[in-house]
Amino acid sequence: MDAPTTRQPSVRDGLIRTVLIPVFGITIPLVTDLYGPIRPLTQTWWIGQAWFLLTSFTIYHGNRWLLFRHRRRFSWIDRPIQKLLVLVGANVFFTAPMTVLFSCIWCMAIDWQPLPVNTILTTVLVNVICVLFVTHVYETMFLIREREEDVIRVERHERARVQAELTALRGQVDPHVMFNSLNTLTALIETDPSKAVDFAETLADVYRDLLIHGRRDLVPVEDEFVVVRRYIRLLVLRFGEAVRLDVMKGAERGFLIPSMALQTVIENAVKHNVCSVAEPLVVAVSLDGAWIVVDNPIRPRELAHASTRTGITTLDERSRLLLGRGVIVDRTEKRFRVMIPVTSAPVSYLASSETALPGST
Repeated sequence: MDAPTTRQPSVRDGLIRTVLIPVFGITIPLVTDLYGPIRPLTQTWWIGQAWFLLTSFTIYHGNRWLLFRHRRRFSWIDRPIQKLLVLVGANVFFTAPMTVLFSCIWCMAIDWQPLPVNTILTTVLVNVICVLFVTHVYETMFLIREREEDVIRVERHERARVQAELTALRGQVDPHVMFNSLNTLTALIETDPSKAVDFAETLADVYRDLLIHGRRDLVPVEDEFVVVRRYIRLLVLRFGEAVRLDVMKGAERGFLIPSMALQTVIENAVKHNVCSVAEPLVVAVSLDGAWIVVDNPIRPRELAHASTRTGITTLDERSRLLLGRGVIVDRTEKRFRVMIPVTSAPVSYLASSETALPGST
């Protein structure tokens, strides 16, 4: 058996067949005068009506079977000429003989002598035209369904690709956060063991948030601030009051934001800038339309190793995938400003118990 060269989309044509078969069986004999000498509404006329309905049913379903059969072998894309020739040839060489056969049987049954050759030929021509028209309708239906299936298939592939990218990007966040936190814990153990214990406990809370919060794509801004404040607590344990978070009123409104976005930006600010109790690093967070703005002064820190710039780059990629907009970075001589896109949160989303983190209000 030959392997199919084109897929066979499902087409629901029950209504079409229910309508067209009787229409052709009733109208074509009347138009081509196949009833001949038989008077309307007589017993023989009704017998003829049933016969022509049977003729219409046989020709319709025969051509339908041929159409479905040939679709498995030929494609408009791969072999359009062969497809057209086979399609037209099969319809014509099936429809014409069947029409002649059924017409001749009818004419002999009613003793129509001599056989009305011109009437039979006219009937053949009309049937072939109708069959070609119906075939065109079916092919159009098939192409539309194939187009719909292609669109759905592309959407599914794109969704799977985006999800795979998001999973990979989220995988970059966890090690990045933990690496810097463990470095801080190591420093505290060497300088202040008691504070290191407090730091370890707070770090455990932060990592719990990371497990719950960081595995989601979009989260309410309110929940993001819960995680950020715990992270600031870690920084206070390490640097004292050298790092401060200044949140403008209204910035915690009901929006959705990529998970771990604020922590990523704040961590980036702390990593690259000098901070001290005498001159604290103040990170300001505000709302500007559909953006959360994080702003901090630039006080370059000498890094032991060159920055990989993974944090902001990863956040930008995640934002583009999730919201269709990336982060905007505005750097001047004295200020570093990052704008994180947000989107409106449905009430049902905010009301879901899944959005609540331990310790959130």
